[in-house]
Amino acid sequence: MKKKSKRFPIIFSLIVIVVAVVAATILIANTPFMRVKNDALSVIKKKTDLRDFSKYYWYNHDASYFSALGKNNKDQEQYAIVNTSNGEILIVDRKDGISEDEAKKIVLRSSDKVKEIQNTRLGIYRKNVVWEVSFFDNRHQLNYYTLSFKNGKVLQKVLDV
Repeated sequence: MKKKSKRFPIIFSLIVIVVAVVAATILIANTPFMRVKNDALSVIKKKTDLRDFSKYYWYNHDASYFSALGKNNKDQEQYAIVNTSNGEILIVDRKDGISEDEAKKIVLRSSDKVKEIQNTRLGIYRKNVVWEVSFFDNRHQLNYYTLSFKNGKVLQKVLDV
C-alpha cells in the first residue's frame, strides 16, 4: 500500500502539468483571434446598430477583415465586415447573398476531391464580398475557393498549397 501512495503524488503532478500545458496552448492560440474580435466588435458597436452577434470570421487576403453576424434594430440579420487596418465597416444583409452552408455545398459540388472542409470565412476580395472556403483534398493538400457572396460564383481557386 505504501508504494501506491508514493506514486499518487507523481501521477497527480504529471496530470496537473499536462492540463496546464494544454490550457496554456489553447489560450495562446486563441489570443490573436480574441484581440481582433474584441477590437472589431468595439468598432461595430460604436458605428452601427448591430447587436446579438452569433457568427464570427477572420479573413486575410489582400487585407485583413473581421466579420460578425448580428441583428439590426429591425431584427434583420446583417454581416458587419470590418477592415482591421483602418476600421472601415461594410454592412451587408444576410438575405442578399448565399449562406455559409450554401458556400460549402458549392465547393463540395465543384470538386470531387474535397475530403474535409476546414474553414469558411467572410471577407472582401477585389471589392467583392466573398466566402473563402478552405479544404483538404484526397491527397491531403490544402485548397481555397473564393466565392461571390452575392451569387456563389467561384472567383478564385488556390490549389495544392
